[in-house]
Amino acid sequence: YTPGHNLAGTATASASFSGAPQTVPAALNNGVQPEATGWSNRYVKAQTALLPAYSLARPTDWVSLTWAAPQPVGSLVAYFRLDTGRALPAAVSVEYWDGRRFVPATDQSVNMATGSEEPTTVTFAAVSTTAVRLVVTSPAPGTSNGFVQISELQAIGDEPAGAG
Repeated sequence: YTPGHNLAGTATASASFSGAPQTVPAALNNGVQPEATGWSNRYVKAQTALLPAYSLARPTDWVSLTWAAPQPVGSLVAYFRLDTGRALPAAVSVEYWDGRRFVPATDQSVNMATGSEEPTTVTFAAVSTTAVRLVVTSPAPGTSNGFVQISELQAIGDEPAGAG
């Protein structure tokens, strides 16, 4: 095994919600960092004849990485991009697929970034799983300033010999 390897490149990325066509989950693990687009839950609902335009942050969202075979993962590293309406999340946590459902990873420790494009690292008791997800909590739900954007998401674990 090669310890401390980024396993995200071979995963399929997904999200609970994407705000715009140019900020889709596929950008989460494409290896481009920093990236102006990346994944984001920021959206703008256009004005209609009866309603004004609006853009309100959701309370929580998640982004995930899924593999065809189990991977030994012990930390996730997210690079949050700060921009208009986008801020660092109020909280982050990790869940993993136990074969039946997503459950919280144990022994989580968060080292939150303080600026744009800096690593936020969540370490946890290593698991062997086919999917992990990072749950992000908006710092200002229901406002236009509580959205989250991730330019890159890494899953750090042990890569089997010959897999790279």
